[in-house]
Amino acid sequence: MQNSHSVTYRIDESQMQIFANINGKEVTLPALWLRERCQDSDSLDSITKQRLFDPHQLDVDVSLVSVERTNDEVATLSFNDGYTGEYRLHEFDADFDMLDGDPADIAWKSDIDTSVFHVDLASLQTDEGLIKGIETF
Repeated sequence: MQNSHSVTYRIDESQMQIFANINGKEVTLPALWLRERCQDSDSLDSITKQRLFDPHQLDVDVSLVSVERTNDEVATLSFNDGYTGEYRLHEFDADFDMLDGDPADIAWKSDIDTSVFHVDLASLQTDEGLIKGIETF
């Protein structure tokens, strides 16, 4: 489903806030929401883009301590939990599907290189193979 609306972003360094303007309505993006959506390679799997941390373990009172604008679409955000990361704001566009509240559908692809995470079942019978299998996943 294609989004039938436009999203623009406003970076306010002085107020340390990020705003999304959706069809003319401006909303503040909460610090916790932004922190959950960090985009760096230490926080996201490079293949699946799934989080490598449990967002439920984040402090609900997390706040922004610095907002540095790189350009209209990119900002470096620092949080009071010590995390700092670069955010490409248009990565959030699918989160603002106003028709159903869900992100836009993205079809699963089968072009992932399975050799990256393939483990031979027989190898799991040895301690070394089991450890390698655990490290792979």
